[in-house]
Amino acid sequence: SSLDEFFIQKTIKTVEEHIENPQFSVEELSSIIGMSRSNLYNKLMSITGSSPSEFIRIIRLKKSLKLLEKTQMTVAEVAYKVGFNTPKIFTHYIKEEYKMTPTKYKKKKEALVLEYQVLLDKKITDKRLVDTVLSAGPMDVVLNKQMPRKKFL
Repeated sequence: SSLDEFFIQKTIKTVEEHIENPQFSVEELSSIIGMSRSNLYNKLMSITGSSPSEFIRIIRLKKSLKLLEKTQMTVAEVAYKVGFNTPKIFTHYIKEEYKMTPTKYKKKKEALVLEYQVLLDKKITDKRLVDTVLSAGPMDVVLNKQMPRKKFL
């Protein structure tokens, strides 16, 4: 419903506003949202299937992927930027959620960017191949969606 959408948007916005704070807790989130901890738990579980602590972690992880994709920040810098206490804990959760380390994710993303650049440099005109590369974002590579590979050299 639109009320649920509004609630989720408000909750995401609140988490994002506090994302750098590793001490940001479910208690703080529930206080800002204006719900008891148990009501917040029940509402998030019914809408998302995630507990409040999982929800906060998912928002942190999604933000971290954007930073890994769009910045030159190190894994440690990203970990701290999205509110993890240590890079080791951050890496653990990335591996658990995405089945690869943050470094491997970043390398796969960089490989896709390089492949796209080769297409541009070589002025490849195979529309299907260009469309495939353009439509496959870094997450497609991370999630192991198969892209046709072609040697460009």
